[in-house]
Amino acid sequence: MKDFSRKITRARTPILIVVLLATAVAAYFAQHVTVNTDLVAFLPKNDPHVRLFEEAGRKFGGNYLAIVGLEADDVFTVDVLRTVDQLTRAFQRISGVSSVTSLANVIDFKETEWGVEVAKLLENGKIPTSPEELQRLKQYVLSRSLYRDKLVSHDARVTLIVARLRDDADRMEIAKQLRLQSKAIVGNRYKLYFAGLPFEMEFMGRLIFVDLMRLTPIAALLIVLILYLAFRNSRGVILPFTTVVVSTIWVLGFMGLTGIPLSLVSAATPVLILAVGSAYGIHMLKRYEEESLSSTSPEQATVRALQTIGLPIALAAVTTLVGFLTLLSSQLVIIRQFGIVTGLGVVFALLIATTFVPAVLAHMPLPKKRAPGKRAAKTNWRWLAEALPKHVLNHPGRWVVAASLLSLVAALGIPKITREVNISEYFKPNSEVRVSEKMMEQRFGGSYPAQIVVHGDAKDPAILQLMRQIERRLNATPWLTNPESVADLICEMNRVMNDRYVVPDTRQGVGNLWFLLEGQDVMSQYVAEGNSQAQIQLRIRSMDTGIILRSVNFIDRYLSTLPDTLVTVALDSLPQSVRPLAD
Repeated sequence: MKDFSRKITRARTPILIVVLLATAVAAYFAQHVTVNTDLVAFLPKNDPHVRLFEEAGRKFGGNYLAIVGLEADDVFTVDVLRTVDQLTRAFQRISGVSSVTSLANVIDFKETEWGVEVAKLLENGKIPTSPEELQRLKQYVLSRSLYRDKLVSHDARVTLIVARLRDDADRMEIAKQLRLQSKAIVGNRYKLYFAGLPFEMEFMGRLIFVDLMRLTPIAALLIVLILYLAFRNSRGVILPFTTVVVSTIWVLGFMGLTGIPLSLVSAATPVLILAVGSAYGIHMLKRYEEESLSSTSPEQATVRALQTIGLPIALAAVTTLVGFLTLLSSQLVIIRQFGIVTGLGVVFALLIATTFVPAVLAHMPLPKKRAPGKRAAKTNWRWLAEALPKHVLNHPGRWVVAASLLSLVAALGIPKITREVNISEYFKPNSEVRVSEKMMEQRFGGSYPAQIVVHGDAKDPAILQLMRQIERRLNATPWLTNPESVADLICEMNRVMNDRYVVPDTRQGVGNLWFLLEGQDVMSQYVAEGNSQAQIQLRIRSMDTGIILRSVNFIDRYLSTLPDTLVTVALDSLPQSVRPLAD
């Protein structure tokens, strides 16, 4: 350590130059740090559930729903419907939005003299203008389960515009565009709600920057105050503080260079580095002041201080580093990245405290020696810090007993720890996102989507009837709401044509109705792979992970009771002698 200390003092000028250049380069790359609040992006890519989730998103137009709610005294007015139409058209023009569904473009099934017609509820944006027509439209929409509590609340005060985002799109950027365009079009005429994961991600991204701009200066100010109280001179404040500032810049530069984003977890890294890394510079400077009392030159004081305190500082940093590196064993990318960047910050703080700080000290004159009386007067306030260790040394038994009892009490609470997170509760009760999620939960059964992929011929009546059976069973639970699939469209068409809300029993009956659905935009959300796969969409009422977990477990248990394979036989393919008798 002695040789190392001497080399540092001899190379003090090159060290200063290298640190300044490295800091300038890091500051440049720090400007490119991004924010990523997409929790799914941090899940392990090789997990089968993650792969299935991403595959379903690619095939069915995306898994992410950005939901804009518009509240008025009555949705069914000319101005409200025109505003919904404007929002729908504006959202469709945004790159990365795969589909938009609202009252302005949702499909409708009408009975005609030739059977059933598939059209838009408001064809080509044609909005009724007379009070009588608006009232008929209102009664019609609220009487249809296809729209009620899915696109319009049952009291006709809130309507939704649902944008489905492609999985490869920048969801935070799209959510920002949706929010800004909504406010630009609606203004202050009606109340807007922004629900769904994309809006939550975008809101959390804004909060991360706000917190960084607010918490980092607060932490820095507190550290500066503590340094001043400890050293009472500019050198004692500036050098330890410089250690953590440079370390933070280097870490952010590393993140910008490698593409590691700020996340909900790593957003705490700058504040942690300020808090943890400042200790190394403090130890170095304190030892330097002590050695300067008996040294004849700043170089000598620096060598002695680094020789004495260098190894303890390094050991302290290593133990902290090991703690953060244990996070690399986590399966979550977000936790591993936090462990890497925060551990790296500890290494940078150690490096700067043992190279840059000594190099600066070696350049500076020795601190002025103070008179003993004056020195004692300024250190009298430290009696409080000395009282605790004295009491521990004088009464070790009491402290052992007290610590043991405290540990025992704490251990009793360990089995009561539960895994439960509600993303909406990350925000204040009156925040835009939390208010929106509460509205969605109360009026529309939640905004958190869930999908079930069914493999098989989606035109087969048996497959469609199975999907309807699944929907009815899941909809009977208090947590799962608004199930929908292509089977519902077939049932709705059959109701209009034959006054029976059921799937036709024959393949020909399904085919006749299916033909009218061909080419409709909504079909890309329900069927894929040449109609060999179909999707049941539903919502989970709450974003509380406890409820989500119970819902998923219930779905898994129920699906496990169903047959893995359905064997279907076309009746018209059987010989007449073995066909079942007609009713």
